[in-house]
Amino acid sequence: MTTKLEKFWKFFRNDIGELVHKPSSATETGAEVSKTSLELAIALGLLGSPFAPVAVAGLSFVGLASKGIKFYQDRTKDKLTLEECVTIASRLAYVETLPQKKSRQLHEQNIELGQRQVDIYAGLNVMILLLELHRYAQERDDLKKQIIFYPSGQLQEQNNRASKLRQIINYTDVIGSFNTLVGKYLKGANLGSINLSGLNLRSTNLSGANLKGVYLNGGDLSDTNLSGANLSRAKLRGVYLSDAKLINANISGGDLRGSNLSCTQLRSANLRSTNLRGIYLSGANLSGADLRCADLSHAYLSGAHLNGTNLSGAYLNGANLSGVDFSGAYLSDEFVGNIRWDQNTNWEGVRGLETAKNLPEALKQQLGLDITPKEDEN
Repeated sequence: MTTKLEKFWKFFRNDIGELVHKPSSATETGAEVSKTSLELAIALGLLGSPFAPVAVAGLSFVGLASKGIKFYQDRTKDKLTLEECVTIASRLAYVETLPQKKSRQLHEQNIELGQRQVDIYAGLNVMILLLELHRYAQERDDLKKQIIFYPSGQLQEQNNRASKLRQIINYTDVIGSFNTLVGKYLKGANLGSINLSGLNLRSTNLSGANLKGVYLNGGDLSDTNLSGANLSRAKLRGVYLSDAKLINANISGGDLRGSNLSCTQLRSANLRSTNLRGIYLSGANLSGADLRCADLSHAYLSGAHLNGTNLSGAYLNGANLSGVDFSGAYLSDEFVGNIRWDQNTNWEGVRGLETAKNLPEALKQQLGLDITPKEDEN
C-alpha cells in the first residue's frame, strides 16, 4: 500500500498533459471524471474505509462517465490502478471542457453559471480527495513524510499561500458554503503559519489540524471542532469561538486578546503563557486545563469551570470570577489583584492560595486564611 500511494503522489505531481492530446474527447466534464475515478476505486475495494466519505462528498450532481479513464487505458495499454485513476481525475478535474451541447442545455434551464459551477464542484471534489489522502497518510508512520498536502500551497510559496485558500473559500460562494461542502474534511489539515484573518470557518471540523502560528484575527470559528489541534503561537485576537470545541488543543503562547469563547469546551487544553487579556469565557469549560503563566487580566469568566486547572503564575488582575468553579485548582504564585467574585464562586479544595500575590483581604477572610502579619523574629 505504501508503494502504491507513493507512486500515486509522484504521478499527481507530474504533468500528464502530454497524455491528453484532445481533452474534449477524453471527458465531457472534469467533474464527471473525478466522480468516475472515485467510484471505480471504491467499487474495486481499493480505497476502503479511510476514503469512503469521499464518495458522497457532494458528487451527486454529476452523472457517471468513464471516457477519461478509458482514454488513459487505450493510450497506455496498461492495467489501470488506483493511482492512475486518481491522477487522471486530479488533472482533468481542472480542465474547462464543458461541451457546447452541455452549455446549451444548462442555458436552456436558466443556469447562467453552469460551467463555473461544474468547475468549482470538480475542484472541490479533488480538494476533498487530497485532504482525505493527507489525513490518512499522516496517521501512518510509513506515509506521513511522503504524502503532505497544503491547501494553501507549498511552504516555499509563503507570499501566495494565504490568498490561495482565501480565493477558494470566496469563490465557493458561487455554489454554496465552503464550510458546508468542505468544512467537515478539514480534519488534520495543514494550515500552519498562514494568514486567514477575518475568514468565516464556522462549524468546520479542524480537529487535529496544524494551525501553528496561523493568523485568524477577527475570524469566526464558532461551533468549530478544534479538539487536538495545534494552535501554538496562533494569532486569534478578536476571534469568535463561542460553542467551539478545543478539548486537548495546544494554544500555548497564543494571542486571544478580546476573543469570545463563551460556552467553549477547553477541557485539558494547553493555554500556558497564552495572552487571554480581556477574553470572554462565560460558561466555558476549562477543567484540567494548563493555564500556567497565562494572562487573564480583565477577563470575564462568569460561570466558567476551572476545576482542576493549573493557574500557577497566572495573572488575574481585574478578572471577573463570579460563579467560577475553582474546585481543586492550583493557584500558587498567581497574581490575583483586583478581582471580582461572589457567593457562587467555588473555592473548595483550591491549593496554593497562601502563596498567591495580592490576594484581596476580603477573600482571605472568606476562606479563613491566616492574614495576621508575622512578628519580626529579631
